[in-house]
Amino acid sequence: MKRRKFLGLSLAALGAQVLFPSFSSAQGRPRTGKKKRDKVTAADGQAFVLNAKTNVAHFMHPKIYKFKHKVLAKNMRAIPIANWRSEMQKVPSQIVGNKKGGTNNIAAHFDKRKSDVVFENLALKNLAGGFTGSSLAKAQATISLAFAAPYVAHNRTSWRLFDLLYKVIVYNDSIIDKWGAYQGTVKNVDFTGIAIPGTNSWVNDEALFNSKINKQLRKKDSNMAKIAKRIII
Repeated sequence: MKRRKFLGLSLAALGAQVLFPSFSSAQGRPRTGKKKRDKVTAADGQAFVLNAKTNVAHFMHPKIYKFKHKVLAKNMRAIPIANWRSEMQKVPSQIVGNKKGGTNNIAAHFDKRKSDVVFENLALKNLAGGFTGSSLAKAQATISLAFAAPYVAHNRTSWRLFDLLYKVIVYNDSIIDKWGAYQGTVKNVDFTGIAIPGTNSWVNDEALFNSKINKQLRKKDSNMAKIAKRIII
């Protein structure tokens, strides 16, 4: 009985180490040579967290997605959303690239894989004070960054972002040539080889783009109300 009980406990302990390695190591002997890493958090979603070692800024708004990466506390820097562009431009582009002390010219930038979510919310933030020609133009300018280097390759199929861009251009009465404004914003997007859904076929077709305008204008008030509900920062 004692031997069977001992084996049972040993197997249970082994299982805990396999399933919960971080928990088990935290309770056991501390590992040497390992630096403590703090979990990155920004519960209020009012700041980006920059990993100063990689120059990647992360957006951890709780309504968008959970951020699970861990970085050294000394490498974390908060970038206020209110003045994110100027603050990120202040970040030195020369960062440590390898253990031998080499450097890489990497400017501060958002996580490219999630940049569409970042720019969508930054564009919506421009509309928080109301839908005016000025605020719509600022939202368009913000979205344009998602379709420029270094993000454009990751956002060629971000249809939700294309849809928002369409609306901020169509609803801006100060823009006369709406197709021209749209083309200027997505000029870096290469649609070659992309399977474009039927509902988004207007993204590279001027006739289809223009055919939607009157319908969008008739639904302007209700669509603006829906857009306003999406503003979270």
